[in-house]
Amino acid sequence: MLGTGGPTYDRFVRDRNFCAPTEYTKAAYAPTRTDPRCFIGYTCFEPGRSDWFGDY
Repeated sequence: MLGTGGPTYDRFVRDRNFCAPTEYTKAAYAPTRTDPRCFIGYTCFEPGRSDWFGDY
């Protein structure tokens, strides 16, 4: 199960079209039975001052 605990869950999107205009996408991975780092989609995040273009 993918979640943050309690009744709150992580949000995964297909591409940046599902994020707010000021947000960017970051690749998300989860362990599976056959792959410890399986790509499951993207998460939206608001870059901060310390984020350099392309570092996310």
